[in-house]
Amino acid sequence: MSRIFISYRREDSSNQAHRIYSWLTAKLGPESVFIDLVGIAPGSNFVTSIRREIESATLLLAIIGTKWSGCLDSEGRQRLDDEGDMVRAEILAAFNHGVRIIPVLVNGASMPQPEDFPPPLRPLAKRNAVNIEEASFETNMQTLQSHLERFANVEKRDGYQTEPAPRSGRPMIIKKVCMLGLAGVGKTSLVRRYVMSMFSDSYLTTVGVKIDKKVVKIGERELTLMLWDMAGEEEGAPIRASQIQGASGLILVADGCRAVSLEAAVGMRHRFLDGKAPSILAVNKVDLYDEWQVKLDSLTTFGNSGLTTFTTSAKTGKGVEEMFSHLARKLLEQDDDVDP
Repeated sequence: MSRIFISYRREDSSNQAHRIYSWLTAKLGPESVFIDLVGIAPGSNFVTSIRREIESATLLLAIIGTKWSGCLDSEGRQRLDDEGDMVRAEILAAFNHGVRIIPVLVNGASMPQPEDFPPPLRPLAKRNAVNIEEASFETNMQTLQSHLERFANVEKRDGYQTEPAPRSGRPMIIKKVCMLGLAGVGKTSLVRRYVMSMFSDSYLTTVGVKIDKKVVKIGERELTLMLWDMAGEEEGAPIRASQIQGASGLILVADGCRAVSLEAAVGMRHRFLDGKAPSILAVNKVDLYDEWQVKLDSLTTFGNSGLTTFTTSAKTGKGVEEMFSHLARKLLEQDDDVDP
């Protein structure tokens, strides 16, 4: 069980909560930190899993943005007043089990006043909060880490990311990989196919960011891929550089049936690639090749420019395992290059 539980409201601070989670797992190890979308296995009872994690935690981070206390349900009532609200349940469970709570203010939020809380939650208003600001994220997180090492009995790992791997005697490396592309190109389906070997014909647009974890074994080494499935970038809602910060690799996804999606994916490479992070172009939906607007011959130019290209199908699985395995090997090679 994890020592640090991250509580957040998805409508309020999903991106910030997952960015904090990614930073902490890189510094403290993934076994030390819990967040719902990563820590609960498919098919598990969500409520039971949350309760069990809180009972075993020593510290809860309450991520609070500008909408945290003011979110309303479909009938216009404050969600914190609803006994079935998961954020309320998480805070109360932490109180009941003696779990230390640290409010973490993001997006310029201020600590809610006692009158903003229902009576059972008002003790939270008296807790000293930590501010995490965009302009000083790294410094603020280092300050938070020092508190966690003190109160949650966790220790900083040597290097950027390490986790014991007793079978090989070498540390297991954790890398953040961002999936980028327009909406509907198949980013979520590719991740789902790779992580769970599943495909769904039903499509649900990713909101904000969804993070999945996959442990890969390359030879005698293990690598944990933290796959950040970013919401499809559309005009007027660009992906922010801060969301990509800390990424070790990029997977740029295009839909072979939509030429504009290829142009957009390549454009994202120029915006976000710093010249060091390995990047892959996945031209998806090869199972619909008869409907493609993208010509296979045109893809060779990307290989000549150092952008490895795969044709994939989330539906049939073609090229998916090969693509992620190729990136995993590149990330391990990159890690070897920086070893002293």
